[in-house]
Amino acid sequence: MLSLQKKRAQMGVINNRIEKHGDQDVTAFDIPIEMLLDPEELNDLLGDKYAHRALFDTKGNVATPMLPMLAAMSLTHDLDEATVTLHLAGGTELEYEDVRLKGLRIAPIHGGETELTFKLQILPKTPQYAKLINAQVSEIQLSLADAKVAEKRKDKQQQLDLGEGAEGGSDESAPRKSRNGAQPEAH
Repeated sequence: MLSLQKKRAQMGVINNRIEKHGDQDVTAFDIPIEMLLDPEELNDLLGDKYAHRALFDTKGNVATPMLPMLAAMSLTHDLDEATVTLHLAGGTELEYEDVRLKGLRIAPIHGGETELTFKLQILPKTPQYAKLINAQVSEIQLSLADAKVAEKRKDKQQQLDLGEGAEGGSDESAPRKSRNGAQPEAH
């Protein structure tokens, strides 16, 4: 899985929200992050040593996206349980555990690097609020370790109960009905 050490990144505007932890309300931040991944980092993120080769034409002098008409592509999973350190200006380092990287999107770009965007979901401590707010819309460095593919919490769409006979397809012995529900007449 992807591991990064002081990777250059762009931090966006923070969205703060309240999460329920048992009976307690806890302040949570969603921090938009953008960064560029080299070929090896892309392969690590996607868990496939040939991912970069599949997304880029590397035959010429410069790697170009294999499908340039496609914009960013969403990953089917988030990353959970990560340990993340934000290295801010002035030598400030803020470390967070059990972090979620949500809504990961990749976009291959001319030259062989891949843009990665996601929301970093953290639970900051009160003394860190001002440091994070002041670092919005700035370049930072980000370290990442121990991220795991998130298990789906719940299917977005519930299964539809189709009733009897639905499991094996159509029931040929059942009389057919017309669109208005009446049985067709024999001729």
